Amino acid sequence: MHKVAEDELRLKVHDVRLSNQEIVEFGYLVKETLEPLIQNEVKIKALEHLNCIRHCFQALQEILAVVDANYLEMHSELAEFYQNNRKLGVMPCDILFWKRA
Repeated sequence: MHKVAEDELRLKVHDVRLSNQEIVEFGYLVKETLEPLIQNEVKIKALEHLNCIRHCFQALQEILAVVDANYLEMHSELAEFYQNNRKLGVMPCDILFWKRA
């Protein structure tokens, strides 16, 4: 397959309908996966894996912005984890860390 065709497939956008609850569930799943990696300073050797983790975190920040505020308020721990004033950085030794956005 040609590079252009691969990029078109990879970047194709879809409209997906999710409930507030489903979005929050995805948020918790990713949060529970990321926290130990960050807190324990786990070295992640594959650049693709590091980029995937960072992109998932950023995507969930954006997706959580559409959750009804009243519902998200019930999940303050999640809202705090995905706060918009921070993002994931990568140390030269391939360890994730929090940095200000």
